[in-house]
Amino acid sequence: MDNYYCVITKEDNVYMVDFPDFGGNCFTYGDTLEEAVAMAEDVLFVMLEGETDVPAPSSLKAIQSQTKEGDSILLITPQIKKFDRAC
Repeated sequence: MDNYYCVITKEDNVYMVDFPDFGGNCFTYGDTLEEAVAMAEDVLFVMLEGETDVPAPSSLKAIQSQTKEGDSILLITPQIKKFDRAC
């Protein structure tokens, strides 16, 4: 699976995460930056899992041209965490 850049914006006390390559269809959030990054890894994995028609990752320069002042850009590797569930 490819890595994709995401844009992280802090709004109020929440970190909003968007993957511009997916046209607004791949986003998440977290109460902390660490939680937002973990959620971004998971949502990217879900978007890519089993899909054959996914956009090619944009360059950093292309993503930078779409951001506003105060936004952060992070390269995300898709992964899903395995949780133990007690029944």
